[in-house]
Amino acid sequence: MKNILCFGDSLTWGYEANTEKRIAPDKRWTGVLANTLGSEYHIIEDGLNGRTVCNDDCMFGNKNGVKHLEVALECHKPLDLVIVLLGINDLKQRFALTATDVAYGLYHLVTKIQSFPFVVYDCPEILVICPPEVGTGVFDAPFGEMFSFSAIEKSKKLPSVLESLMEMAGCHYMKAGDFC
Repeated sequence: MKNILCFGDSLTWGYEANTEKRIAPDKRWTGVLANTLGSEYHIIEDGLNGRTVCNDDCMFGNKNGVKHLEVALECHKPLDLVIVLLGINDLKQRFALTATDVAYGLYHLVTKIQSFPFVVYDCPEILVICPPEVGTGVFDAPFGEMFSFSAIEKSKKLPSVLESLMEMAGCHYMKAGDFC
């Protein structure tokens, strides 16, 4: 059986903005992936609402992805693939980051996976999924005031910056916006 760790934020957790509840397991992207791949694959969801790539969030506590990463890798090894879907929360106003800042944070996170001591196991393949662009609908959500209009533009710039860095890191890359 192949083990796939899906490490992300509310998109991985299954947050539904309209109700603030969790989407049913088979309707989340991780559930769709599990159903598509079948019983030969074990999909491990590690989604946390508000998780950032590598920033501490003074308002919502321990949401720093880099700090959570090592525990997730240790808990779930052996792993064949780690899918990382992070970056939207880093575009909140209070972090004041550019698209390039977020992309380099993801590069740092990837290098953490690559240098993790898996001991008797091989380092897994890594797939970084660039999150979909922030749309104007985000401002209607309960958390909408946390973002500014600059988040829309930054999220449009993120894919091109991130793609070149992920190529440099030697990992797989895709844009969620190509599929949703």
